[in-house]
This record gives sequence, C-alpha cells and structure tokens, in this order.
Amino acid sequence: MRRFLYIPLALCIGLAACAHKDAFDPVSSNNLYQCDQGQQMILSLADYGDIASMRFSGKSVSLKRAKKGDNIFANSFYTLHIRDEYAVLEREGTPLLTGCKNTQL
Repeated sequence: MRRFLYIPLALCIGLAACAHKDAFDPVSSNNLYQCDQGQQMILSLADYGDIASMRFSGKSVSLKRAKKGDNIFANSFYTLHIRDEYAVLEREGTPLLTGCKNTQL
C-alpha cells in the first residue's frame, strides 16, 4: 500500500521539473537562419514574449519587439524583420543580413 503513495509524488516532481520561472523568457530553441553570402544567424524567440536573442558573426545581440503583435525587433543599432520563415537584419537602417531563411522549419 505504501508504494502507491510514491506515484503522486513522482508525478508532482516530474511536473515541477517542466515548469519554468517565467513563460515570457526566451526559452524557445535556437533557430538557424542561412543568409545571403553564406552568412548565418541563430535566433531565439520567446513563445509569448517581446525579446529576441540572436547571434551572428561572433556577436550576441538582444532585441525587443517594436510593437505588440508585430514581428519587428530592435535595439538602438539593429532592427530584425521576420516574416514567416524569412528574416532580414539591418544595422542603423542599412541591410546587414539579407535573404535569411530558417533552416529548421
């Protein structure tokens, strides 16, 4: 009889391990984008959040969603435009990475 008490305990521990402290943190997996001129970028987006983290050319950049519901992320230097599986990164209005396609879709 005592061993049946461990089943609910094991289920609770399992569910607690899956919980994350904040559902709006950038926790989605890294997405690899292949861009023009053989360049690449790795992009992580929060499921419901407003932060994008990216890595390209040895740089790590954090961007914030420009407007609620929009797929444009920016900081004071960079702007990232995402549409479906494609993305374009600009630096101060000048295209930096173009023709970027998500290779993991």
